[in-house]
Amino acid sequence: MAKNVERLQAREAKELIRREKQLGARRNKFYMIYLFMILSLIYITDEMASTISIQFQANIVTEFFVKNMGMEYGAGLSLFSAIGFISYPVTVLIIFYRPLADKFGRKPFLVINTLCMGLGLFLVYLSKDIYVYMIGGTLMSFMVSHDMQCVYILECSDEKSRARNYAIVKAVAILGTLLVPLLRATLMQNVSERWHVVYLVPAIIGFVMALFALLFAKETNAFFNKKNRVLKNSYRRTQTTQ
Repeated sequence: MAKNVERLQAREAKELIRREKQLGARRNKFYMIYLFMILSLIYITDEMASTISIQFQANIVTEFFVKNMGMEYGAGLSLFSAIGFISYPVTVLIIFYRPLADKFGRKPFLVINTLCMGLGLFLVYLSKDIYVYMIGGTLMSFMVSHDMQCVYILECSDEKSRARNYAIVKAVAILGTLLVPLLRATLMQNVSERWHVVYLVPAIIGFVMALFALLFAKETNAFFNKKNRVLKNSYRRTQTTQ
């Protein structure tokens, strides 16, 4: 028992030193600028992933239900809406997934969420039937509900600039959704069968931003402070038990 307590103390002390070193590390003076650029592009991907399917609903129903299944458009639209409810039980996993960011940190989930949004968009781009489309769409809808980029904005900003920074990034993200009609006019050229290609651009943005977040984004100080308090309290408790 005593050996287990000693090992626990050593592990907690080692992690505490590592966390405090990370917290005290000096950041590049331009860090906040490129961090918010990354977060803005991630937010654009998030906004596009959450709205793009609505804008292409007619194209999706026409391809997957009218052409592939020979259904009337109205019947296909009704079935498409009904199938959408099948993915709702997946949202229950949010109860288990979201709290993991409090345990392992914000950065891993900023990367994972962005990567999975990109993957969902890419699967829709590749989809030739409703089944692959639903997998990609479900993955997108699950990931956009977490908004880890919002957590980053709030936790990396000081109290005076928090609301302003969030408003600026949100405005940029909303303006970024104008990419969809722009891509419709340029890449798709209003040819109904080419709707898939519009999904490719936000998918690429998602993949690239996931890589940038992995390489350049640092864990938030708010998480470090909270984790350090937990570690210090746990370390004190193990000492008192000896």
